[in-house]
Amino acid sequence: MKFLYLFLVGIALTACNITGKIESTGIKSLSFGTGGGFTNEVKSYTLLPNGALWLYNSLSKDSTLIKKMSKSKVNNFYSEALDLGLDTLHYSKPGNTYYFITINRKGVSNKTEWSAGQAGLPDGVLLIYNNLKEISKK
Repeated sequence: MKFLYLFLVGIALTACNITGKIESTGIKSLSFGTGGGFTNEVKSYTLLPNGALWLYNSLSKDSTLIKKMSKSKVNNFYSEALDLGLDTLHYSKPGNTYYFITINRKGVSNKTEWSAGQAGLPDGVLLIYNNLKEISKK
């Protein structure tokens, strides 16, 4: 019984610690996706601090919960995005079809957008985008 109590207390403390880390980033959401083309459709995935990953389709105007992720994974993505400076990066070179990552942080939104094969894309942006796309697969 004592072991079970200590185990549950340990889990609670770990959860609070991770939640505190997520809150310390100041990020309210991290969105990524694609847009443009003939239909000008935008598919946007949004990762929230609680681990919910939502898909929004601009043509159908539908939002769908894709999955629920662990808070430690959310913290890793939020921290990586801040380490890359995506909250302040000014890079907007979309083409006919484009990719984007948007950080919403404490009332400020910053969008980084580019087209396929874009030269001069800052280091790490494509890597985090590909990692985010990977988690969006069911």
